[in-house]
Amino acid sequence: MGQTAHSKTSQAVVLDPAALDQLRALQRPGRPNLVERVLGLFRTDGPQRLASLRSASAEQDWERLRREAHTLKSSAANIGAQRLREACGQVEADAKEGRYAEAVAGLEPIERCFAEVLETLASEEA
Repeated sequence: MGQTAHSKTSQAVVLDPAALDQLRALQRPGRPNLVERVLGLFRTDGPQRLASLRSASAEQDWERLRREAHTLKSSAANIGAQRLREACGQVEADAKEGRYAEAVAGLEPIERCFAEVLETLASEEA
């Protein structure tokens, strides 16, 4: 698809193809495409989760921040977005342990990683 080796390497870092291969292995004949469904949910639910993370931070609702980070972490793991999963896991742990300044600071890496995942998915569809 016209991608350089460098872009394939950086995309591999953003998304682990093995995770999507595992989803493909679960596909049943005659059923809706599982990979498309999971990726579609990630694309639509992810921005809502990011907005909820930001509002929970602004409202200093640390339990909601922890829950939203946990939920986004799970979504990231489902599609193999390891850096996003790790960033969410760090915010979740920080919020749980009362390290609120660190949790807030961790939102920027989550947003950056989320954008990278969306860019990678878009380039793979092109």
